Amino acid sequence: MTRDPISTEPTSEPATEPATEEPPREPTDPFTSLDGLRDHERVAHERTERAFPDESFENLRRRYDAIAGVYQVGLTTPDGAVLLVGDDDWALPGGEVLAGEEWRAVARGELERLFGVEVALGGVLRLLDGEFTREGDAADRFVAPCVFFGASLQDPDDAFVTHPTFADDLDHPLYGDGSGFDIGWFDTVPDDANPNHVDDIESFLG
Repeated sequence: MTRDPISTEPTSEPATEPATEEPPREPTDPFTSLDGLRDHERVAHERTERAFPDESFENLRRRYDAIAGVYQVGLTTPDGAVLLVGDDDWALPGGEVLAGEEWRAVARGELERLFGVEVALGGVLRLLDGEFTREGDAADRFVAPCVFFGASLQDPDDAFVTHPTFADDLDHPLYGDGSGFDIGWFDTVPDDANPNHVDDIESFLG
């Protein structure tokens, strides 16, 4: 599986003055490993356990064996509303990260590709390790990590803030052309939110 190249910021001209030593980066910006996040004092680390019937369990295991994990982004406005995407239910926008990819670059690039707006991606707020087990055999399990980022609009566009839309000519592996999904700003958890994502949504409200 390959991705379209993600654009990077242009590099500056070489410094004419002696270089000074930069302070070390926080492990979350960008982080180098999920284990580093699990041990990071400023990142909330949670575990959940869910059991699945055989077919669902095998499908999920194949999916997570092929990727490094998944992410969700809480894109919020200054007044505290969060952007949600839904078809029959609502959840935070998100996607997958492949092995070897930089999580922050993927999350920001995919969010901008999805909505056609520039975003400022914040730090990692939370790591959720979902422990998926096979029904009837709790010893057969694997961990499905999900990283949560905060984000804001880089240069808020009045039209997007008032009526958010998917990017033109969208061709996304999860959302397709966007026609089967709705987008909206919410300042409370909607009644028809995906029940598995209610806590995720709440963590970005208020």
